[in-house]
Amino acid sequence: MNILSVVGTNDLSSGGPVYLANLQKKFLINKCNIKLITINNVSILKIFIYFLGYKKKKLENILLKFDVVHFHEIWNVRFQLMAIKFRALSIPFIFSVHGHFDKWSVNHNYLIKKFFYFIFKKNFIASSGLQISTIEELREARIFTNNNNIKYFLISNGIEIINEHENIKNREFNYNKIKLLFFGRIHPKKGINLIIETFYKLLNTNKNYTLTIVGPGDNFYLKKLRSLADNLKINSYLKILPPIYDEKSKLKILKDFDIFLLPSSEEADSIALKEALASGLPVIISKQCRLNEVAERNCGFIIENNKIEDLLLAIHKISNKELINTMRSNAIKLIHEKYGAQSINENFYDIYLDAINGTRLAKNWSCNNIL
Repeated sequence: MNILSVVGTNDLSSGGPVYLANLQKKFLINKCNIKLITINNVSILKIFIYFLGYKKKKLENILLKFDVVHFHEIWNVRFQLMAIKFRALSIPFIFSVHGHFDKWSVNHNYLIKKFFYFIFKKNFIASSGLQISTIEELREARIFTNNNNIKYFLISNGIEIINEHENIKNREFNYNKIKLLFFGRIHPKKGINLIIETFYKLLNTNKNYTLTIVGPGDNFYLKKLRSLADNLKINSYLKILPPIYDEKSKLKILKDFDIFLLPSSEEADSIALKEALASGLPVIISKQCRLNEVAERNCGFIIENNKIEDLLLAIHKISNKELINTMRSNAIKLIHEKYGAQSINENFYDIYLDAINGTRLAKNWSCNNIL
């Protein structure tokens, strides 16, 4: 089986698509051949020339070698123009939605996205399926598309569990030095301003906390965060560090902290959150993170409202040695049982087979019967 996996960029700071595409290539290497390409560096003109213009015959001979195409974006003209060509060649394709249909996302440039969807609606209908990560995401996708002919399959994001995860030991909790962590893409929607403002309030009553923020971010936004920390005079307790991408290096830093914070305004299915849980970190997240198992499996707290008082209360509640050690164990168990990359990508393999054969045998299609 030959799979063409299409991403916008191979820049790891861009978020989940390239990370997940690389995981699929790695974990399905013995079952199928996955060719990963990036497309954002190709001009729209070249897309027309090669896919729809006079050089299309030359390209068709290459494209016909692939059994199925996996697009890792939806709001991308290049991807949609490519999908038109694959439709013409009767090559099946799927889309990974990656949260792009959720309310927070579509409300940014809503009319433009509605127009985009209207122009390329046939691609969504003709696709073998659209991957969503949660039932909540399915509800929002159906509201936006308003089309019963589009079929979805539910596969949550998985993470790579390396040998070092198996050897994690409980870090000794020290109430005299409680280490808070934000780890991931530094973006306004992640609630980092809220974290810093809450941290300032926390220090007013308890100086035993430190906060570390790690990840890639826009220089302008990073400057604003540093300015906020300066104004609040908390720099001696706060560090903002550059991103880390190597799996072993990630684990090395993650397991050195006590509590992971992600009071995000919107998350499709956060990889950073799952990496934190896999590293034995209790978490405090917003309900917009869409991982209810955090509360159900006693791995941390979910705050209902993204407000300082709610986050502050959750930090106070979780700052307990016995509770933190219990949550550490539960967090590791949750990820090992449900979100390891091996089992997740086995599900993708089943979807690829269905796309090629025109069948619906994989269990992941059953989400269409829920709503």
